[in-house]
Amino acid sequence: MNHLEKQDEYCGTTQAAKMLRVSIGTVHSLVDSGELMAWKTSGGHRRISKQAIIDYQMRHRMGGVAALSADERLRVFVVTKDDATVIALRSGFLDLASKLEFVYFESAVHMQLELQAAHPQVLMMDHDALEQIGGFEWLRALRTHRLFKHISVILLCAKGANHMGLQGQALSYQVKVLEAPLDVGWVNGYLSAACSPSLA
Repeated sequence: MNHLEKQDEYCGTTQAAKMLRVSIGTVHSLVDSGELMAWKTSGGHRRISKQAIIDYQMRHRMGGVAALSADERLRVFVVTKDDATVIALRSGFLDLASKLEFVYFESAVHMQLELQAAHPQVLMMDHDALEQIGGFEWLRALRTHRLFKHISVILLCAKGANHMGLQGQALSYQVKVLEAPLDVGWVNGYLSAACSPSLA
């Protein structure tokens, strides 16, 4: 394969680490063990397949998104009343503007009304919004519904909330938990990989 022609399907170890929320050393170990497909540049830098990162996320229930076709836009539903989160999302993804479609809701109830018509690939929501519509019982229903079980869910929780307790519950529903303030770098890496055309 000509790596120069396919370089947009790869990322460096720093971006891979952000996407997986692990250390760069762990990324190196995953590459060395064959868990992540990678190659080295002439300068010795590792380039990691974005598809391999998505596959790893799916295998390890990290809520990866199936890769999109080259002309498809990733639809992201965001349910939050937090202005800082909305501002971070609106300003943090200008380089992906042609590949992303953000739809914002202040109410989880309004989001539910649009869910079937719009078919988002990613749902980012505040923990408080999740509680409005039934909490983890709603996530259980989402995960068992034939139309919605593949939606990637990112749960945003307030700083100081029981982050580890939420993470434990969320893992069983394939949900990623992020603590405020929003880690735009991680979300950018995650959505960049999700926007990459399928390598198949």
